[in-house]
Amino acid sequence: MRCRGWYDKVVYKLHYYHDGQAVRYFHSSANYTVLQARASDSGRYQCSGTMRIPVESVPMFSAKVAVTVQELFQAPVLRVMGPGETRGAGHRGVVLRCETRLHQQKSDTPLQFAFYKYSRPVRRFDWGAEYTVPEPEVEELESYWCEAATATRSVRKRSPWLQLPGRGSPLDLASTTAPAPQAAASAPGNKPLSFRKPPVSRSVPSVTLVPNATSAGLQLPAGNAPTAGPPVCAAPTPLEQSAGALKPDVDLLLREMQLLKGLLSRVVLELKDPQALPEHRGTPETPTSHLAVSSGNPETSAVGS
Repeated sequence: MRCRGWYDKVVYKLHYYHDGQAVRYFHSSANYTVLQARASDSGRYQCSGTMRIPVESVPMFSAKVAVTVQELFQAPVLRVMGPGETRGAGHRGVVLRCETRLHQQKSDTPLQFAFYKYSRPVRRFDWGAEYTVPEPEVEELESYWCEAATATRSVRKRSPWLQLPGRGSPLDLASTTAPAPQAAASAPGNKPLSFRKPPVSRSVPSVTLVPNATSAGLQLPAGNAPTAGPPVCAAPTPLEQSAGALKPDVDLLLREMQLLKGLLSRVVLELKDPQALPEHRGTPETPTSHLAVSSGNPETSAVGS
């Protein structure tokens, strides 16, 4: 942008404004250039300054000018090409394509493309938008991305990481699960450490939810349905072991309670009717502090109310 004075006179104390905000100051006439224009640079621009006619005037402002910055091309997307999309025959490996779209008014602008695996370039900028991944590296397709740029590199944009297709697509890559990245500590001491994008596992079988079905609403994938088999012997749980160990103690406690009930019944009967138990008139039994347990069931007497 250029701020001009009357009859191209020099403008002093020159300010440029973008949407009312000062963005650049010059001591005298100079052009304002946006090196990397983006859509956010669109807006209304204005300049102000003074002129010496013949003495320096007060600051004067120019009219506002609307500027629209349009995107030259969209951010590229890296995708896997199907068997019918590749040119020629006999491709060994997987063909990747870096796709973008130029603005309709700049559709004839030539673009160059570069391809990367992690942070390492596997093909530097060239006019071709396709790259063939060698067969040994097919398992690590998710680590690739591409970059599109103009011939002068004044505008360059990179793509996201490659998103692999799912099962049932023309190129079934579910079996090519990327291995887990190695730890950085295992790298040799004479080589720089590198970090990799963690792969996404695709080996987990899918589960389908069936609407309006019975209580068995989840269906397992074909070939993985559970089958009935012979019973399996399992070791007893800790709860079962503790229950088996407490059973003799419970039986012993029940026998002692029955014996105590019989003794109390005999004592109550003797207190109510001393003649009812003639066998106890000789030497009365002396109560002890513990009860003897016999192997049989003790006899008990009923106590009337």
